[in-house]
Order: sequence, then C-alpha cells, then structure tokens
Amino acid sequence: MFRKEEREGRGQFCQTFADGVTPSQLQLADGERVFGIYRDTYFFSPLALHVAGDNGISRIAWADIASCTSKHGNGDKTSTLTLTDGSTTVIRTADLATGWSGRISLLYHQMIETFGHRASLGPTLKPLDAFLDSANDPYCLFPNLEPHPDMQSLRESLAQLVDMDGVNEIHVIVPDDAPDTALGLAIQTVLSPDQLSDWAASLGADGVLPASENIARQFGTIPDGQHILHAVWD
Repeated sequence: MFRKEEREGRGQFCQTFADGVTPSQLQLADGERVFGIYRDTYFFSPLALHVAGDNGISRIAWADIASCTSKHGNGDKTSTLTLTDGSTTVIRTADLATGWSGRISLLYHQMIETFGHRASLGPTLKPLDAFLDSANDPYCLFPNLEPHPDMQSLRESLAQLVDMDGVNEIHVIVPDDAPDTALGLAIQTVLSPDQLSDWAASLGADGVLPASENIARQFGTIPDGQHILHAVWD
C-alpha cells in the first residue's frame, strides 16, 4: 500500500523498508519489524500499529483491536478503537487519507479487518487445492491485482509455489462475506519471506510477511524450523 501511495503521487510522507527496521524509539515485540512509516507518526508492523503523539509512542497490537468505528472511504476524521481489555483509543484517520484517495487509510482498515481480534480463530482459511477445484473465475483469486492474470496463468504460478522445496502446506485466506474469493495465502514453510519474494513479485503480490497469530494457530502444531507466512495482495 505504501508503494501504491507513492505511485499515485502521495509518497512524500512515506518511508518503506523491504527488510523491515527496528526503530530504537519503539517498544517492539521479539522479532517485530516495521515495514512502513507514515508522516513520521504511524509505524506499521505486521503485529502492531505504533503511533507517536505528544505523550510518547503508543503500541496497538492488531490482534487486540476488538472493534473500529471508521471505514475506509467514509470520510471519518477519527477512528475509535475498542481493545480487548475494554479500553479505547482514537486514531486521527484524517491524517491517513481523505475519502478513497489514501492507500494508507486502506492499509490501516485492512490490517484491522485481517489481523484484528475475533471471537473465532481468525480469518477463514481453505486448503489451496480444494479452493482451486471449484475456482473458475480468475477474479476469485486476488481480485485487487491489476492487470489481472488469466486463470491458467494463476494456476501455473500457484503450482510453482506448491512444488517449491521447503513449502509444506498452503491455504487461501477468504473474507467472511465472500467465501469464494481468495485475498491472500497462508504458507507453512521453512523458507524465509526473502526466499519467496521473487515468486510473490512474479504474481504481483505486495509482499510476504510473518502471519498473524490468528492465522498461524489455525495450522495447529507447527514442526520445529517451520513457520507460517502470509502472502499479501492489496
């Protein structure tokens, strides 16, 4: 989303880091890295949003967000977040975008939707092969990808991932309101995000990141040396 913000002419406030950084002023969890900074105020990691303010820097774990009052595109100037402990915090969404124009606002809301706390285990996962058995429309896979590949090209690219040494299991991530649409992939593997970056880029993915706890725990017990990665198509 940061790259799209830059390409659309609004990149003057964007800082991006392909390998992630660990700013010394932030209280980061073990292994947590920041991949995007907006207006020197909003620090985005796969695990949390860090917000710099007059009283210091607050860390809001995505998984702790129980509800959000704003929606991207509604023109809301503020967003009140209710956390799982019952506390609330307010984010100035007017800083992130006006209407539909800002990709950072879209990223903020998508991170809450994808990684926010749920009473269930998290986003719905379906085995890739089972999903492909009933997939006919290419736009059921990564619908935001443009230009969009045809179905045969998508199947061939996914087959390359399936056959890759070190990849053990793949699930598609589907939204509750569109169970026949895959927005991303959850991959059980021994490979690092960097080792999958060329494949992901060839299919137009926006990145490969460590999966959230809500996604990873759906795989059950994960063998030593393996982990769950999340391939993202924004």
